[in-house]
Amino acid sequence: MKSGLKSIALLVGLAAGTAAQADRLDERWQTQREFYMELSDTACAGNENDHDFLFNAAVQERNPVAMNSLAWLIRPGTDCVGVAHDRETWLELLQTSAERGYPVGMSNWGHVLVTGDYGPRDLESGLLYLEEAMEQGNAKSAEILALIYGEGRHGVAQDLSTARMFLQRAGMLGMDEGQLTLLADRLNRQED
Repeated sequence: MKSGLKSIALLVGLAAGTAAQADRLDERWQTQREFYMELSDTACAGNENDHDFLFNAAVQERNPVAMNSLAWLIRPGTDCVGVAHDRETWLELLQTSAERGYPVGMSNWGHVLVTGDYGPRDLESGLLYLEEAMEQGNAKSAEILALIYGEGRHGVAQDLSTARMFLQRAGMLGMDEGQLTLLADRLNRQED
């Protein structure tokens, strides 16, 4: 069985290619993602104009990609210059971003729901959000699902066959080859 996981990791890693994006998102999402991630990075460093632009896009225009980036900026524990941390607004932004169909928002909201970290716990809904995000090209969701099923986390029964399927999907969606190998090794240890 162990060689099966390593074979999947190697084959998928080769198929993913080198220096691949971490996701295979639709272009409409990816272009906005790159733009708003840059804005949130500069806003985090203290650029007030970029913070205001991001805030307007998220709150006034209700752009789901901007919502997710603003949520990253105000999340609990963020070490950003001059940014107020607001857990309730953070949760609202994540949820709305997910409900508006942004795959990265679905992944982030799904993770909150599955773990209950900083927010409500709803395992079934969380798994559905993670699976939908994966279906829309989010590699991180496939990685999270592989770990949940591979290690039997959060009350989910351990299922290595399902974990291997999610591992393969993570590779197909562009997960970094090194990360893919680490994940395969981690799942291999579960078989011991």
